[in-house]
Amino acid sequence: MIKTKIFIYIALILITSLIIPTQYASANSNNNEDELNKQKAVDHAMNQILEKTNNEIKEGKENIHISQYVPEIKDNISVEFKVEDIPENTTKEKNISVYKAAKAKKPSGRKNYSGSVNAWGFTHQLRGTFVYGSGKVKSATKQVLASGATYTHTRPSKITKLDPSVWSISSTSKHKWLGKVGKVSGLGYTSYITVEVYGSGTSRLKQATYKTGL
Repeated sequence: MIKTKIFIYIALILITSLIIPTQYASANSNNNEDELNKQKAVDHAMNQILEKTNNEIKEGKENIHISQYVPEIKDNISVEFKVEDIPENTTKEKNISVYKAAKAKKPSGRKNYSGSVNAWGFTHQLRGTFVYGSGKVKSATKQVLASGATYTHTRPSKITKLDPSVWSISSTSKHKWLGKVGKVSGLGYTSYITVEVYGSGTSRLKQATYKTGL
């Protein structure tokens, strides 16, 4: 009798050890598939927003905000892009006339740029200035801002000179979600912004997106 009970007990342990991992693997697989579907929906929406943004840039618009609701995540995502001239620091009419004449012949000047991604409780912004003239980019600056009360953020960025007339300015920000009592959960998002500035004085938002994970 005792041997029979021991045998049954061992058999139950073996059966349970086989069933539980299978159930866990199934649940984990479903969660991964759900996250993958959400990310695909976000990628699709962000690509649409980026295309609309660059179409508006081509039309000459300089203050753009495009938002789209994504049913899969039950939230809005948006992209903003802004470019503005920086006025010359002079009040002398002669100097102004000379500057305008030179600009008409060979565009030159300074501009502010700003691109941002807004999603799921965080904002990632890349902004700065660039100087252009004679068909070339002379210089550029960059600054990264990231906000969202329930996240900690990284703010790395870089400027790449693709050629004298095209500079690429990019930033990748990791937004780590914080759990209770400040414990780090390891969950979060990674967002990407890339702006290209040109020697003609124009600019373009090349990338503005985010993904699940760090």
